[in-house]
Amino acid sequence: KAIEAYEKTISIKPGFIRAYQSIGLAYEGKGLRDEAVKYFKKALEKEEKKAKY
Repeated sequence: KAIEAYEKTISIKPGFIRAYQSIGLAYEGKGLRDEAVKYFKKALEKEEKKAKY
């Protein structure tokens, strides 16, 4: 349910980095490492773009 809630948050506010990190942690907790890494990378990408501005 947490993953669904954070996905909804991202659809509303795609720049909310903490949501990507939280989804990554949720997937990691479920043992789905590949999915977790995908969201951690997205969080890092968003953070890098934010830092450039």
